[in-house]
Amino acid sequence: MVRYKLLIEYDGTDFHGWQLQPDVRTVQGEIEQALQTVFKDRLRLSAAGRTDTGVHAAGQVAHFDAPHFLPVERIRGSLNALTGRDVVVHAVDEVDETFHARFSAQARQYFYRIALQKTAIHRRLAFYPGQLPHVPAMQEAAQCLMGSHDFRAFSKKIPGEKHYLCDVEQVEWFREGEMLIFRIRANRFLHSMIRLLIGGLIKVGKGQLSPQQFAEILHSRQQNNTIYKAPANGLCLEKVYYPRHHA
Repeated sequence: MVRYKLLIEYDGTDFHGWQLQPDVRTVQGEIEQALQTVFKDRLRLSAAGRTDTGVHAAGQVAHFDAPHFLPVERIRGSLNALTGRDVVVHAVDEVDETFHARFSAQARQYFYRIALQKTAIHRRLAFYPGQLPHVPAMQEAAQCLMGSHDFRAFSKKIPGEKHYLCDVEQVEWFREGEMLIFRIRANRFLHSMIRLLIGGLIKVGKGQLSPQQFAEILHSRQQNNTIYKAPANGLCLEKVYYPRHHA
């Protein structure tokens, strides 16, 4: 068996998320179907993170075990020829069997795009909240996310979840043209966590919550019905970090 690592970009708009599901188009299903053509065998992908319906990725990482060796450039070229235009495999690397796309990852980095004016061209990649938010208040509120916290107030409850602790290493707001970008890096993310955080931060930006109230919701460890989940189209998995020997 030979283990390969993939670096993948995709526009999640027309996918029902990453994870394989019957009778719907998923990123995993699209690539696994292409792999079956390339290797003449049914292979299974493991990803660094399972993005939801409509969520994008600039740097998703996945791995698979192949029954025999093929040159990495041949695999990359074949996958890009066999998948839709909304999926691109940027790199294929042969890795040792100790590498695991999910369990070897040390951190994951996402960004969320907010359009500062209504847009047609970027409507699939950014959320337009309909009102120019007050950015300094959002920046102030976001600082309470740094460090290790219990994020159950900003996550969807999942049966069997062992804990809700996440270690946030970086959080920032910055502007690129007519886009306001929120970037966050942490060792792990809970289900719907970033989209709920964005929903809360937008309420801060609109003056519906103060930065102090936002922090109080986080520390309460209780879900708050006033917090809404921001749309999926603004969210993108930007990068996955691994130890140097697996980079």
